[in-house]
Amino acid sequence: MPATLHVASRSPFNIAASTTWYTAGAITGLATDTVEAVDQHTARVAGTFSGLHAKVITNDRAQSTFRFRVNGANGNQSLTIPASTTGEFSDLVNTDAVVDGDEFNYQMVSGAGGTTLDLSVLSVLFGSAGAYTVYRTITVTVTGSGTVSYATPGGGQGNATETLKQLKFKSAGTAKNLFAYVETNSRSTTSTIRLRKNAANGNGVLSIGAGTTGYFEDTSNTDSIAVDDLVNFSSTVGTGSGTFGAGIGIGFEATNQQQVSGTGPITVTTSQTRYGPIAGRVTDISTEANIASDLTVPTVLSYLAIYVGTNTITASSTFRLRRNSANGNSVVTIAASTTGWFEDASNTDELAATDDVNFSLVTGGTGTSLIYHTVSSLLTSVAAFQRSLNINQAVNRASTF
Repeated sequence: MPATLHVASRSPFNIAASTTWYTAGAITGLATDTVEAVDQHTARVAGTFSGLHAKVITNDRAQSTFRFRVNGANGNQSLTIPASTTGEFSDLVNTDAVVDGDEFNYQMVSGAGGTTLDLSVLSVLFGSAGAYTVYRTITVTVTGSGTVSYATPGGGQGNATETLKQLKFKSAGTAKNLFAYVETNSRSTTSTIRLRKNAANGNGVLSIGAGTTGYFEDTSNTDSIAVDDLVNFSSTVGTGSGTFGAGIGIGFEATNQQQVSGTGPITVTTSQTRYGPIAGRVTDISTEANIASDLTVPTVLSYLAIYVGTNTITASSTFRLRRNSANGNSVVTIAASTTGWFEDASNTDELAATDDVNFSLVTGGTGTSLIYHTVSSLLTSVAAFQRSLNINQAVNRASTF
């Protein structure tokens, strides 16, 4: 049974004292929602969640608790964060099973007193018959008349330029169960949310009536995704005025592989070293220890990639995987003054469950700045990767005869 990693990240993410927050159990940005329904996702694939994990980087509050929630009630998985304690915390004992129709999410209950409880990563594994991953954006807000906003699966805000919000998939599979939680809707006409593939409308579509809020889902349509397809969401409002705001998501089912993504945008000037999470909402982090985190499952990482939308740095920059505060094998060179997708199609990194993993970006020393919008990689179970390697080796040997 493949296990997919669902990372919610953002740093710094300060949880106020004596407060209960909720965040979606998906690849997404950590949220500050006090209403649970906003972050609940309806399961459409039966499976088991395990390995609840959190990284706390600053803490002077009383004891806090992070939980996995199913159908609005406490699940079995739980993390206790002792008063004024930092570090990584994992529940490697308990599990939570879900079936079609169950709703799930995270809950964070902060302790009293103090000034700061900073969380950077909250993650969980999902085991199912296929490698099924749930992606969700933070709230995408659209105003104006006939306006379109695009968003990337996995965390970031919307943008009017579609190329800045596409995710290049390196695993074939099926996108299904397009969903959205509409938080704000003062529009007087219908709004439309779509899955987009290669800058064209996909099959997944949601029609949101004027002034309507709540959870919407397309359980009928699916989209076949091929390797190197560019996938994103669009939110389109009709004529008139008012605000439309929704967190948008999709399920993606592959076989033994998982596409993970992180989204910005992030602006980095010359001669800087910045660090980011393997997935979720990417923020501008200068201290590596604040974002490096266990994957909690052994995996092989490949196809490390980054999308740069603006680049006025006149020397090459380097984007790479970091493992236990050292350089990994996967590395990408971003050519001077060049934009677009950059990926490492050759190197792989075999990662242990307890390895602290993140990425780094080191910018060149001349020019002004670059803006990157999306980072991604492909995760494959160690056993599946070895089987694929053995098959390729057998084919290569056969071709010599």
